[in-house]
Amino acid sequence: MDENLNQVIQALSSGNDDQAELAVSSFHSLSEIQSVQLINLLQGLLADPQEDVRWWAARGIAELPGPAATALLCGALQDPAPTVRQCAALGLGQIMDASSIDDLIQRLDDPDPTTAALSANALEKMGEPAVPALIETARSSSHFVRLLAVRTLARIGDQRSIPTLFSALEDNSALLDYWASEGLEHMGVGLMVFLPE
Repeated sequence: MDENLNQVIQALSSGNDDQAELAVSSFHSLSEIQSVQLINLLQGLLADPQEDVRWWAARGIAELPGPAATALLCGALQDPAPTVRQCAALGLGQIMDASSIDDLIQRLDDPDPTTAALSANALEKMGEPAVPALIETARSSSHFVRLLAVRTLARIGDQRSIPTLFSALEDNSALLDYWASEGLEHMGVGLMVFLPE
């Protein structure tokens, strides 16, 4: 193994957050070949029994954008530890690869509300490509998932979401009503009231 990469892996597995962060900050200076080798090594760390090591593996992968990194982070969204899932969602929001949209949509129903919220934030960063999946998700039977989908659609502000936001106004939920109204106002769609003559 390349000595530099060996030191990186040791730092990420050390249990010392300062050393691990310093190692991750050095990723920008790696050659293309080293980056490919490192991705493979980090994949191995994602299977480590220690939650902290898996977290740092996900944190490092997010600094090496590309199809392989996206695939590994999508896999990390299934990790048993909420902190690792949270890190994976943050990383996917940083990479902004549309191929991760379906995986992030599934995490809107994560039992850990922070993971769900971070997945919604990642989808918001992706913007328009995420809109069709979010429109479909806004029909979910889960109120929390519907709320995240509607909030994200409101923040993206894509015209295709207008019917979905109007539909959310009929849901008898103050939060859904708030985000649907915010989204419609943001897009310049007023709620017109017609008074009898």
